[in-house]
Amino acid sequence: MADWSSNLDALSEQGLVERLNLALGQTQPGAAFLSDELWRRRSARTEARMVHLTRRIEQLTWIVTAGTIGAVVIATAALLIAGK
Repeated sequence: MADWSSNLDALSEQGLVERLNLALGQTQPGAAFLSDELWRRRSARTEARMVHLTRRIEQLTWIVTAGTIGAVVIATAALLIAGK
């Protein structure tokens, strides 16, 4: 049993899929474990991507906010100058 579960962290995703397919084809115990490991890796990758995108959206929000404040200041100044 230690054979199929050894060094899972060192396996690439493709290697994990191949090992899972082998386990499923031979009805070996541990197929569910390998499937869970594959799902965990994909979930972790998706989570990391979502965190990255959330940070990027936060940065863009601050940029848009700064641009909006700048536009309001310029418009206010133009109206004050035109009113004199």
